[in-house]
Amino acid sequence: MANTIDLSQLPADVKDYIESLQSQLLAITSAAEFAESTKVAEIADIRQKHQQELASINTLMQETVRDGVNDARVKFETEYNSLRRKYEALQQETFDLKLKVVDDRDSVLADISRSLRNKLLRDTGDNQQATWVQENASLEEDMRKAQESTSMLKSVILPMEAEINQLKLQLKEAKEKINELESLPREVNISFTSNENEDQLLVCKLF
Repeated sequence: MANTIDLSQLPADVKDYIESLQSQLLAITSAAEFAESTKVAEIADIRQKHQQELASINTLMQETVRDGVNDARVKFETEYNSLRRKYEALQQETFDLKLKVVDDRDSVLADISRSLRNKLLRDTGDNQQATWVQENASLEEDMRKAQESTSMLKSVILPMEAEINQLKLQLKEAKEKINELESLPREVNISFTSNENEDQLLVCKLF
């Protein structure tokens, strides 16, 4: 057991000095306790402010992500619809041009058939020879015009078919982008974690 000191037996000046030290120690202890409680309160206040800030950031980021995804989706859907309209229009135009080629070919064949039929119905003689030459020249001219028309239409159709194939590829890519946007997370959550032996961390998670 520690020996106790009877202050009454000490000289007055020593007694006063010891009492002064005890008073100082008590004051220091009180100050330390107050500082500790103040520190705890300040830490709690800081933590609360951080949580409030993180909640605000969470809300802002969620809105930003949603707006960004929605804007991108609208952009790609608009592009997709525009490409599809162009694709369908080109398909129809190509179909019409191909139909015209067939009609022109059928028209030439009909002219040839009609001329041959007329030839068989005419009388023989010098007049027939002259008429036949004239009809041959007319048929050759019709065939030449039909060939030119067909070549011209083919020169238009082939690039259009190439453009249609390119549009198919663009439509596929636009659809894939839309599907990717559909699979993106809609919300972002930021959590604040701390550890007694580690620095505080800011963690961002996607859901």
